[in-house]
Amino acid sequence: AAPAPLPVPHNPGPTQEEKEDMNYSNPYFEKINWGKKYDTSPTFEYALKLYKKSQANAQWMHVCHDLTATATHVYNTCMDQQWKAKLKKILSNEKYGWNGCKYQQPLHKRLMSDLAHDIAFNYIKHKKEKKEARRRKYLNR
Repeated sequence: AAPAPLPVPHNPGPTQEEKEDMNYSNPYFEKINWGKKYDTSPTFEYALKLYKKSQANAQWMHVCHDLTATATHVYNTCMDQQWKAKLKKILSNEKYGWNGCKYQQPLHKRLMSDLAHDIAFNYIKHKKEKKEARRRKYLNR
């Protein structure tokens, strides 16, 4: 007989206390200016979409198909292999549970916001690191 599948943890969303305590005090949250796009890449567009949905209090059942399909599209069409590996690591983190084609749990407001920030922060950091590496390579010629 085949082994029983592992249970998928259910994430019921934030408690009332957690909802009241959503100040998003992670140190990197304040470094992202959501009013000004960093660039027009599919990655940053997806992070911005997640952020806007989280701020609009969108219910997961109303946005899950769009956000899941967009995540899959952004990942599958990413040409920067270094960023693609980092993006996969972020999306598949147990906090979000993306398995390559869908999220294993509903993303409530805080998780959508956290994922938006995790993607945007790491994407901006990755782009700056690549730019600095190109600059150093140019200077060392």
